[in-house]
Amino acid sequence: MRLKEARHYLEYLAAVATIKVIACCPRGLFFFLAPGVARLLWRVPQFGSVALMNVAAAFPEKKPEEHRRIALKSIENLFLTICEFFWTKGKKGIVQELVVSTPEADATAAAAHAHEKEGVIFVSPHHGNWEFAGMTLALIYHFKVGTVVRTPRNPYLDKLISSGRMVEGVRIIYSRGAVLGMKHALDDGYTIGTLIDQNTRVRDGGVFVNFFGLPVPVSRAPAGMARRHGYFVATGAVVRDGRKFKTLFKTLPKPTSEYESDEEMTQDLMSIAEDFIREYPEQYLWMYKRFQYIPRGADEALIKRFPPYAAPAGETFYNMKAHLEKRRRNAAKKDSA
Repeated sequence: MRLKEARHYLEYLAAVATIKVIACCPRGLFFFLAPGVARLLWRVPQFGSVALMNVAAAFPEKKPEEHRRIALKSIENLFLTICEFFWTKGKKGIVQELVVSTPEADATAAAAHAHEKEGVIFVSPHHGNWEFAGMTLALIYHFKVGTVVRTPRNPYLDKLISSGRMVEGVRIIYSRGAVLGMKHALDDGYTIGTLIDQNTRVRDGGVFVNFFGLPVPVSRAPAGMARRHGYFVATGAVVRDGRKFKTLFKTLPKPTSEYESDEEMTQDLMSIAEDFIREYPEQYLWMYKRFQYIPRGADEALIKRFPPYAAPAGETFYNMKAHLEKRRRNAAKKDSA
């Protein structure tokens, strides 16, 4: 067994052991541990400093102590989300017990069901318990769901995590080749559930839209598919409400057919997601470098509003040809070394 494969397998065994421990714990223990775990993770730059920079950039009007409180609570939410994801595995009916539907969500789900033959796409931010979002569509609202997920580099962990997402009525669609996978699932009568707030390079189909007053690159795939094929599109989230959850769903402000560009629709989808996050900022994943890329043409005033980790997007961000040429040069250097 090669060193990399051995490391992957050891990581898998450690994850299995951790999951078994989590599965045996009472859920209340996670809430007891969350504040302490958050304070420990706060010292890790990827958690504490990134979260704090993001919250400060998104809410410049709030005081520093409020920035810190939101960032710490966000880390707590991440810990709870991970624990709950593995804790619910194999517990039949637990999602239905924990998630409470709301009238607005019921109305949106009913409208989506009316369009199932044409195709339905739900987009969601990393908000509340995003791992419950696809399960909620399947188990609460009775959709057949194709969930788009990123593939972990560790193949053993991939199988382990994917098995936790595979509840009745859910199909896993991997992010590599996701557009084709989404189209096949839609043709098979599945409703698509996908996360919308990830950095997507322009060369990979991304488009810059406004998010908390800053331009961020977002995949145009949901909007492009919806406009091309007439799919129904809505934004949703499953947020914490005490020890339970409630659903937040909202449709676009106008019919898909009235949008003149993918960018216009993507902006509306992100604006709805931002409204959800502003209502429950402590439940958003602020540890992600969401404001990483500064677009071309940004003026000095806008650049100053970006977090310190941000940098101008280079040519390879925009141009696939430039990206492939850079990879070729790097490979040549590696071979000659």
